[in-house]
Amino acid sequence: MKFCGEEMVNPNEPLLREILNFLTAQSKTLGYNSVASARSALSSFIMIDGKRLGEHPIISRFMTGIFNQ
Repeated sequence: MKFCGEEMVNPNEPLLREILNFLTAQSKTLGYNSVASARSALSSFIMIDGKRLGEHPIISRFMTGIFNQ
């Protein structure tokens, strides 16, 4: 909620780029497992292009990149 307030993001219907910005911000201070937990929590109620957030190909590719870092 803090991120949404600071970045003027609608928490009920965030855009894909806003979610990527959030996960990127988290990855700067947290490890992969914590970012994956955040992604998982968001995936429980956010749909992007008819898919759960965690199943979206761009999010999957992003998480692979974080893992490989």
